[in-house]
Amino acid sequence: KNVGTWYAVEWLPTAVGSYRYSVTATDLAGNEQVKAGSAAVTVRSEWVTIGHSVRKRPIVAARFGSGKRHILVIGGVHGNEFGTAVATQFAAFLATHPAAVPARARIDVIRCLNPDGYALHTRSNARRVDLNRNLPTANWRGILNRGDPSASLGLSGGRSPGSEPETKALLAYLKQGFAAVLSLHSRAGILDCNGPGGAALAKRMAALCRLPVGHLGYQPYITGSLGDYVPAKYGIPIITVELRSAMFSAELRSAVLVVAR
Repeated sequence: KNVGTWYAVEWLPTAVGSYRYSVTATDLAGNEQVKAGSAAVTVRSEWVTIGHSVRKRPIVAARFGSGKRHILVIGGVHGNEFGTAVATQFAAFLATHPAAVPARARIDVIRCLNPDGYALHTRSNARRVDLNRNLPTANWRGILNRGDPSASLGLSGGRSPGSEPETKALLAYLKQGFAAVLSLHSRAGILDCNGPGGAALAKRMAALCRLPVGHLGYQPYITGSLGDYVPAKYGIPIITVELRSAMFSAELRSAVLVVAR
């Protein structure tokens, strides 16, 4: 009954270089493994640790290209959403297709900002803080508004603005300076834009990936979010990509890359 089902296996290279991988399979009856294929992969970027979670899991990022237009893609702010899977697939594509990075661009990818939440399959980090409510914005609050779905889950905005180690890692990384930020979430299926130039960027992306530009219905109740913090602090656009699927399609890839052009 699982014929035709796709399975994802995660692998992070430890260093720049050439690798060879092979794929094998075993059926549910325990029959002998069958070699499915192999190929050489050249990795031209590597993962570096930029911080640690509450439970000391590493938060890693990779850099692709060397141009002056500096873009940041953030996956896994919420551990139970599609952001980590899509950010990982995007980074793997860039590592094996370096020519895909526009000549004047550099693209940084944070694979999973919330590795504890990813391991636990929870929206929050290990202290039940919604990291996308923990940014030091003018509207930050520890006790979330009732209209915010995170409040109904018993989550908080943290003990203070930027209190969580995951948030601290991101705040430090943002200081490098970026032209635009993409934050990968799910599952509303929209492109939510904030900041100067955000609407124009979102429209260009929408034309390629067929996700409409829009806002979440509970947007007025959200506090301490990255969508508020990035434009206020750095005066740059941020696009919150509300994914419909964990699969990184060619259309979505084109939409993300257009931000770097």
